[in-house]
Amino acid sequence: MKASKYNLGYEYGEFYIILNTYSKNIIRFPASQQNRINEILKSKNTISDAKIKSVLLEKGFLIPDDFDELGSLAKECENLVNSKVLYLTILPTYTCNLACTYCFQHHIEGAIISDRTVNQLILAIKRKIKGYNALYIEWFGGEPLLAKEKVIFMNHKLKEICNNAKIPYVARMTTNGYYLDLDTFRQLFDNNCFVYYISLDGGKKLHDKQRPCKNGKSSYDMIMNNLIEIKNNISSKNFRIEIRVNCSKAFSDIDEFMKNYQKSFGDDKRFSLILDTINNWSDRTEQMDKDGLLLGHSDLGKIGKIAQSYNVKLATSENYTLATQICQAAKKNAYSIFYDGTIHKCQMALESEEFRKKDIIGEITDDGIFYVNEEKEKAWVDDSIPKGCENCKLLPICFGKKCVFQTR
Repeated sequence: MKASKYNLGYEYGEFYIILNTYSKNIIRFPASQQNRINEILKSKNTISDAKIKSVLLEKGFLIPDDFDELGSLAKECENLVNSKVLYLTILPTYTCNLACTYCFQHHIEGAIISDRTVNQLILAIKRKIKGYNALYIEWFGGEPLLAKEKVIFMNHKLKEICNNAKIPYVARMTTNGYYLDLDTFRQLFDNNCFVYYISLDGGKKLHDKQRPCKNGKSSYDMIMNNLIEIKNNISSKNFRIEIRVNCSKAFSDIDEFMKNYQKSFGDDKRFSLILDTINNWSDRTEQMDKDGLLLGHSDLGKIGKIAQSYNVKLATSENYTLATQICQAAKKNAYSIFYDGTIHKCQMALESEEFRKKDIIGEITDDGIFYVNEEKEKAWVDDSIPKGCENCKLLPICFGKKCVFQTR
């Protein structure tokens, strides 16, 4: 036996924690056993501590001498990047009904998908779906429900295409929730749109300050009414609504918000809360950064403890943080389809003058073909592990897939 390359250990209070990023296992020992555990991991011939060695072997901290972890990871990376799931983020709009103060997108008025592009996209997916094991769609924007009827139509047609191809179809939607009324939700849900991401930035006062309608009116009441209507009238357990709070130092009504959230949704496991920071992604947040209003991720822990004190279910607390995660842009069969029929790899890159041309890698042709420039795609997709990452203990988590946009 030999120690895994991907063991990490650290002291935490009265405990010594070891974790393995390859097997995704964590074991907690008394801190007094730290030296003993490390000696067992270093030694090949120790005959004592057989029970501990057995557990370490079972959990992947010790591995057989002939097991090639790096080779196995290389194969896993290749399979993940070349996954036979077709993953499409569809932006039927690049405009919005809200005027969020921190939005990184610079919307284009009237940027809504045309009937012609809708038909081209449906035909292209129908032709392309052969050879894939599943179709996964994320409806994004702008605000996708500004093209509500077209989204409902496309969602229905895509489910129909997948049914005929005998493969699974699943969709999710990022929406501000303003137009997600009960009838709209039913039509989307009945055609396999099961997951929804909706932002509520605190209570009504703060939310309406940070996420007002473009006409200056409140958006909070409409969004809350839609959520309550869905909660009270949809009996199925097969959907999930994750309510995201974009946190800054302006989030001063935390206790009141958590109390009201628990009262409204705390008894319903279909709803959960995501706490995240407002990131300095655009010129709109530069002043917030200068004014010291932006939070670090460590600050979320304090807000999370307040949420837990009210028994609020946090989606973030359920995420297994050691899970392998690579951006969809790094996958061969993952694309973003914009309202104008252009094919992209990253929605963020569109906002960068430097990266906009690199981001647009193709288009849907008039006869319904996904035309992708393979040379441009290579800047985003590589199914090998970078040489400089081979000895990193975090390799099994990210496979060395750096964000093309953020490493500019």
